[in-house]
Amino acid sequence: MRKLIFLLFGLLFSASAIAASATELPTIDLNAGDAIRLHDYPWQFYWKKLLSPKDFESGAAKPDLIMQPVTIWNHQIIAAEELGSYGYATYRLRCRLNAHGKRVALRIPAPLTSYRVYVNGELLAEAGKVGESAEDYKPMRRSALIFFRAADDRLDLVIQVANFLVYKGGLRAGIEIGYASAMQAYGMRYLAIDLFCIGLIFAIMLYHLLLFVLTRKDWAIFVFALLALNYFLLAFLFGEQSISLFLPEVELSLHSRIASIIAYLLPPLVMEFTGRLYAGTIGARLRLIFWANAAIFVVLAVFLSPVYFMRYNVFYYGGVGGLTAIICMRSAIIAIRARRPGSRLLGTGLLFLFALTIYAVYLFATHTVAGSFLSMGFALFALFQSGSLAHAHAALESHNSDMHERLESSRKALESQRKQIEANLHDSLGGNLTDIKLGLEALVKDMRARGIKKDIQRLDHRVAGTIASLRTELLFLEDLQLAMDDFISGINLILLRRYQMAKRPVDIRISNKTREEGANIERRALLTNEVKLELCMMLQELCNNNLKYGAGSAVWQIEMNAAGLEISLTGKSKARKNHSGKGAETLRRRAEKTGATFEETSVSNSYKAAIRVKF
Repeated sequence: MRKLIFLLFGLLFSASAIAASATELPTIDLNAGDAIRLHDYPWQFYWKKLLSPKDFESGAAKPDLIMQPVTIWNHQIIAAEELGSYGYATYRLRCRLNAHGKRVALRIPAPLTSYRVYVNGELLAEAGKVGESAEDYKPMRRSALIFFRAADDRLDLVIQVANFLVYKGGLRAGIEIGYASAMQAYGMRYLAIDLFCIGLIFAIMLYHLLLFVLTRKDWAIFVFALLALNYFLLAFLFGEQSISLFLPEVELSLHSRIASIIAYLLPPLVMEFTGRLYAGTIGARLRLIFWANAAIFVVLAVFLSPVYFMRYNVFYYGGVGGLTAIICMRSAIIAIRARRPGSRLLGTGLLFLFALTIYAVYLFATHTVAGSFLSMGFALFALFQSGSLAHAHAALESHNSDMHERLESSRKALESQRKQIEANLHDSLGGNLTDIKLGLEALVKDMRARGIKKDIQRLDHRVAGTIASLRTELLFLEDLQLAMDDFISGINLILLRRYQMAKRPVDIRISNKTREEGANIERRALLTNEVKLELCMMLQELCNNNLKYGAGSAVWQIEMNAAGLEISLTGKSKARKNHSGKGAETLRRRAEKTGATFEETSVSNSYKAAIRVKF
């Protein structure tokens, strides 16, 4: 009997406490700060019910749960059953508000994944279509910034949410309320962060892409441009307001797939860039493994529903992303120890990205909006990587400049030596040969030398040929110097001199376009001096063969475009003679050394030959 009395007394006491708590609403003091968070207040949760403010007028609606703090409905227990991803529900918050007659703003991070918001009985915001089935439902990812004027000191907030797409459903943490002016500035902060990060990353991406297109030398620059493009898309897709501002009509299912695919490609891109920037620090096989792993996840994102593949995104970011950060950090440490340029900046950027990504993953795991932090992490990492690449590029340019100065100094020394050799040859050998020729001419006129006149004339002819050959070689050295500075003009002069000295007709065809394109050889360093020298020697040998075995006028065609250079010869051969033989084999070997190709055809008394160089 005594136990029954105590039980009745306890029931009466708890009922009176519940009634008191029902009538005593919590008070929100807007003067306590710019933005007051509402997730710590008691929210009523109605599962599988889409209730409007009129449905609460009778007082018959009873909540299934009191959420404090408010969160997604996944893993909530109702009627001994754990809630899953799909479903629909109504959230309600009732409280007092000390903002009578003042303009107030309410900020709601994008609910998952369609919603309808009522404030004090009035529908003020809606995104997507809330429905009780997948057929009646349309998802949309959009945060809400709602302005209203408080008619009295109460706040009755009703939010309907439905989800039949992703693996999380319901409201997320971070719902805030405050005076309109402060909340507007507070809300614009997120948009400003997104737009700043997107603009910064886009500028970095565009600069490095154009740098690679114009130079086409360092593949690390191209990989970094792709990496910056990846950052740009991630910041655009994960930003809180950017996607809804620029592409509001994009289906959330497509948005989720694209965002996940781009995120899967981030770790192998970071590793590929680091491995190419600091060659030898990350093996090619290891990079290939990460690319294969990303390809598997990309295929899953294409064919599976978002509710399945998005469930494992946190594990991918934490597992694969974390392992990538460790490997790249090890690469940066190796580069720092080797004192490679830009390695310290890259290591600092990795630390920033690692810290912000961990924090973003934590926010995501606790059902809080993390897009702005990810955007900041991507922007900072892109900035540090850009600095690292610029530092490495500047060091390479400095090294190339030093090498260029050394080569220029060597070239000047060789040029001086060449001129000295020319002078010596001209003064000594040329002078001696001239004296011999004059002596021979005198002997021919001497009556006592009439018996050996033929021998003297033959010797005189050979000396004259030697002098002409010496003059030809000296002129060829001058033509070579011109070819080093202006290749097209140089080879034109080489051919013209050869045929003029041999008193043979020649037709050298060079279009204006080829002459204009020829300037690119020096400006873009398409041919090294070694290759130019070999090509000139090949032309000299081919020209000599044509003068020796050819007949009539020779036609030389020199053509150049962006793909390469072609020098062709068309002429006639003497009867039953051709240019083939050991000379052709020598030309082919020289062509192989320079990466060029040599082809010739000889039919009847016609002959064709071509030298081709690809850029």
